[in-house]
Amino acid sequence: MNASQKKFVAAYCNHLNGAQAARDAGYSKRRAKQTASELLANKEVKDAIEAVLDNQAMPPAEAVRRLTDMGRATIAHFIRISPVVTEVPSKKEESEEDDDDQETETTPLSSMRAVLDLTTEEAQEYYHLIKKVKEGRYGLEVELHDAKDAIVKLLEVQGKIKPTGDTTNVTINIVRPSKSDKA
Repeated sequence: MNASQKKFVAAYCNHLNGAQAARDAGYSKRRAKQTASELLANKEVKDAIEAVLDNQAMPPAEAVRRLTDMGRATIAHFIRISPVVTEVPSKKEESEEDDDDQETETTPLSSMRAVLDLTTEEAQEYYHLIKKVKEGRYGLEVELHDAKDAIVKLLEVQGKIKPTGDTTNVTINIVRPSKSDKA
């Protein structure tokens, strides 16, 4: 392959647009579509493109591993639980005299608070499980990839269930009565 063809292969694999790849590789802008068509028909160029795209593609084992991670995803990777103590007013006993000068007594109330924390090492390790992060009414909202969908896809890949929307071929035999049956 010559240098221009190598540039074409690199450009084509970058954006999958033949005419643009021909222009990027330095071929005539006027003949870009025709040149791209000719180059894409060239076996050596086709093989080079296929090799680059195969190298860039996610291997099946990695895809299965990622689906497995999505199926096992939990929000626990992204939250931190911490204790919170809140002082709440104690119930006053009713007295005949209301003394506004007295300090109100309080009772400590313990609870737990879940805080979204995307800065921890654990959270950063599992970023690929996050489908969407958006600002909501009460702060950041995190949506994980659908675990059920990931599990279904895994079962389909393993051949345990048929793919969604897969139809089974049905043979229907239509028998027309012969002329002798009509009599």
